[in-house]
Amino acid sequence: SPELQELDALFQEVLGSIVAGSPQAQARSWFFSDSADIRVATHGTYRVIQRFILAILYYAWGADLLSNYLTEDHECNWDGIFCNDQDIVVGLFFRSLNLQGPLLPELPQLSTLQGISLGNNSLTGTIPNSWWDWPTLGWFDVSANNISGHISSDVWEMQSLTVLNLVENSITGTFPDLVNATLSAIQRVNLGSNQITGTLPRSLLNSDTLEVLYLDSNNFTGTLPNIEGSLTSLTQLRLYENALTGSIPSSFAQLQNLGKTDYHFACNPFSFFFF
Repeated sequence: SPELQELDALFQEVLGSIVAGSPQAQARSWFFSDSADIRVATHGTYRVIQRFILAILYYAWGADLLSNYLTEDHECNWDGIFCNDQDIVVGLFFRSLNLQGPLLPELPQLSTLQGISLGNNSLTGTIPNSWWDWPTLGWFDVSANNISGHISSDVWEMQSLTVLNLVENSITGTFPDLVNATLSAIQRVNLGSNQITGTLPRSLLNSDTLEVLYLDSNNFTGTLPNIEGSLTSLTQLRLYENALTGSIPSSFAQLQNLGKTDYHFACNPFSFFFF
C-alpha cells in the first residue's frame, strides 16, 4: 500500500540499505504488522522513527531479555523507556539485563534523548562515531560491558554531557586532549579499569564543573600538572594503578572540596607525596 511504501522509504532514509535478517529488517517487519498502526500521516515522522529505532534495539540486544516490549501500547509505556510529557523519549535505562550485541549507530536518531544507561551488560564492539555527535546527551553510561576502541576527540563537542561513565571496559588509546577544549556541563567522569594510555588530559583537568574524576587502573604515564585555580568543584579523585611519575604538585592539596581521604594515588611510582 502507499502507506507502507512511505514507511519503507522513511526507514531506508534513516538507515540506508537494510540487510535481510538483520535487527533492522526484523524491526521493519514488526512495524508493518504492528497493531498500533503508527503511520506518518497520523502520528508524524518523529513518532514513527522513535518507535522504529526502539524496535531495532529490541531485536539487536536480546528480545528475550526485555519484557513488556513491542506491545501495541505507546512505546513510552515499554520497560526501560522514559519520556517527557509530550511522549518523546528522553531516557533509556537497561542496566544489568545481560544485553548482548553492538552499540547501535542509529540510536542517536532519537535526537531528543538526554540519558542512556546500559551498565553491567555484555554489549560489545566500539562506540559508534554517531554517539560522539549526540548534542542532547547528558548521561552517557555504558559501564561494565565489553566495549573496545578509543574515545573520539568529538567528545569535546558534547556540550550537554554531565556524566561520562565508561568504567570496566576495554577502551584503548589516549584521551583526546584539545587546546582550550571544555565540557561546560561535565560533572562526573569515570574511565577507570580500561587500557587508556598517554598523559592525563590537561583540558579535562582544567574543568571548573567536574565533581568526580576516576582515571584509575589504566596505563596513564607522565607527570601530574600544576592545577592551581582549576578543579574547584572536585570532590573525588582516583588516579591509582597507573604509571604516573614525578612528584604530586602542592596545588592538589589546595583543592578545597577534596579531603585527604578522597585522594587515591596509590600504585604509581611517584617520588614525592605532599601529605
